[in-house]
Amino acid sequence: MMDRQTINSSSIDSLEILLHRMMNRIRQSLELPTILNGTVAEVRAFLGTDRVKVYQFHPDGNGKVVAESVQSQRLPSLLGQNFPAEDIPPAARELFLRARQRSIVNVSLQQIGVSPLDCLETGEVLDVDDIRFRPVDPCHAEYLTAMGVQSSLVVPILHRDQLWGLLVSHHADPRQVTERELQVVQLVADQVSIAIAQSTLLSQTRAQAQQEATINRVATLLHSMTEMKLQQALEQIVSALKGIGGRVYISAQDSGQAQLLTCGMQPVLSEKRKNQSSRQKRTQNSKFKTQNSSTHVAAPVEQYPSWQSCFSEEMQSGENGVWAIADLYQSTVPSDLVQAFLDNQIRGVLVVPLRYRQQQLGYLSVFRQAVEVETLWAGRYDQDDPRHLRPRKSFETWRELKQEQADEWSTSEIELAQALGSHLAMAIHQYELYRQVRALNADLEKDIQERKQAEIKFVP
Repeated sequence: MMDRQTINSSSIDSLEILLHRMMNRIRQSLELPTILNGTVAEVRAFLGTDRVKVYQFHPDGNGKVVAESVQSQRLPSLLGQNFPAEDIPPAARELFLRARQRSIVNVSLQQIGVSPLDCLETGEVLDVDDIRFRPVDPCHAEYLTAMGVQSSLVVPILHRDQLWGLLVSHHADPRQVTERELQVVQLVADQVSIAIAQSTLLSQTRAQAQQEATINRVATLLHSMTEMKLQQALEQIVSALKGIGGRVYISAQDSGQAQLLTCGMQPVLSEKRKNQSSRQKRTQNSKFKTQNSSTHVAAPVEQYPSWQSCFSEEMQSGENGVWAIADLYQSTVPSDLVQAFLDNQIRGVLVVPLRYRQQQLGYLSVFRQAVEVETLWAGRYDQDDPRHLRPRKSFETWRELKQEQADEWSTSEIELAQALGSHLAMAIHQYELYRQVRALNADLEKDIQERKQAEIKFVP
């Protein structure tokens, strides 16, 4: 047991040098990968161990090695490899988070030392660095042995009161970790937490700037008094939202004619649906025009009763009326609409209602296709152990390829689509007013000409 304020005076210089280098890295670069790569190199040089890595958790509980410094002749590289959530039990994660517990394992002695920074019951910071040793769980020891590791040190990395990841040191030989080394690595982990916060803020600022630039480009195309460049704006929107296609449907206004602009991949109507929509079109006496198409075409999917009823329900239940579906297979969308999209490999749909002052003007739609997801795993579980009750025997890289995976719409993408939809609705409304003014002026000019002609006829 050792008070945190007491550090051996002979080691103060080396400690200050290490922390000074770490702080310089953070000041010189806000790029997190650069900072993490420097961190693992510095920590491995300080500890003299065979491998130091930074392990980041994913939202699903799995994790990935995102930075590593390794003596490849002693231990294999794990950089870029993923580990399943089952490798770190929920109880261990809870201790990492709530108690900021560090762990030290010596496989040869079959013992683990744990050192919490916070009291698990009260959350208060403890006054001493207390490393308590007990027998290590046999599965844990077997797990490390399969990795070729005889001693390990694990320090949690927190961000916004969440368990962001772990700073881990591995050594191929038995090795004791001193209290001073634990203190230094903890201070480094604290610096990493600061770097993550700064990098996250930078990423958010960059994303916001990129979104604002996209909005400005689209607004420039839309808000013109003489010409509304809807087609170019639609192409910009589809590109910004990483879609394979999109469309803007403008409902029939006073002109009595609906409009449809398309870009890229579009839903495909079956012959049966085309015939049904054509009959519907004649029944409703609805006219619309679409770019690059013949006069006799089926009505757009936006005029389907199934579209209108489904989207109406989504507007009532969804956030701000946005219809964001990553996977049509897993949605409640009517089967006729689903088939219209899937026939052209459209898997995800994002629809934004275009409204201005409570008036429904139409829809903005962006489409995505399924994607392939490749994951590198550190070893593969035994097929005979589906519950992962035993540690795997090998950590040889296993490449998993999943096809036809849904591509989720992120919160920032939905917010961007909402902002772009607002500009579209405003521009459509303004352009309709401009069209009405032009039509009124044309009518007035016609009346004036007719009156002039009439006056000429009656001149004696």
